[in-house]
Amino acid sequence: MNKYMIMNRIIKFLIAALAALTLLSCRKDVEPVINVTLTAGHMHGSLFHGNNSFRKFAYPLKNQVSVQLKKQSDGVYRLKDLNGFVRMQPIQSWAVEISVFDEKGGRQNANYMKQAESYQFFVSLENMRECIPGVFEPGKPLNMSYDEILNGFEYRDTEPENKMYHIGTNKLADYQVGFKGYLDRCTPGPMTFDLHYRLVKFGSKEQKYGLEGGKARKALDWDKSLEGKVVLEFVIPIRVIAKYPITDVDEDTLCESVAKEFGIKKEEVKKLRDEALLAPSEGEKAEKYYM
Repeated sequence: MNKYMIMNRIIKFLIAALAALTLLSCRKDVEPVINVTLTAGHMHGSLFHGNNSFRKFAYPLKNQVSVQLKKQSDGVYRLKDLNGFVRMQPIQSWAVEISVFDEKGGRQNANYMKQAESYQFFVSLENMRECIPGVFEPGKPLNMSYDEILNGFEYRDTEPENKMYHIGTNKLADYQVGFKGYLDRCTPGPMTFDLHYRLVKFGSKEQKYGLEGGKARKALDWDKSLEGKVVLEFVIPIRVIAKYPITDVDEDTLCESVAKEFGIKKEEVKKLRDEALLAPSEGEKAEKYYM
């Protein structure tokens, strides 16, 4: 074998090795992620209707926020910036919509919904603390019950699972998991808390629907006895800088809080908020988000 043949084989080997390394590096770039969209809105009976998102307006406190969560070393999905948080409007109700993606970027919600008789998300509000606008150190712990800040959590998974629910169109799924749902009448005052979701896989339909009358546990009825059944969980730090404005005094306090939080003048906040509130929340020109 002459030196040219040997050199040719070496070159081919190096090319193949480089191609393999390139393929592996591309695969490593794709990680499992969870996308979560939180939307502030109001209720029409049991139907959630999202308010205008304010995405097209300069007013800094939005009605809709989407975040991407990545798996951390403890197995829990969190914001990429571990010191980050999500600011939410002090509003009547919040819808939460979850999309789960695997290592290849494939959306997995439909696969979970095929086994909806066994899966269930449980929701908890943890680490409740005082919130001072413009101050980002942890506040004093709050000793509050769920009853003091919300009416409950309603599951709103749909069939098909990737379509929006609205009366007369797509139906609610027969077996609910919690990829879609809303915190009903959630009106916390100035506070921070961790929105903690845990997806439990029960061994059978009978285990999930084992309460009297064949009912499942409610979303807020998380129990540590279920920890061994958790297959996925995520935590989102939530920051609410003012209470829901009912009176003119409340509205003024909200604007003052936004000014402190974002470092802008109160008069400018009022101007930006007035512009945003002109956006229609009902009718044909309103943004359409239902659950």
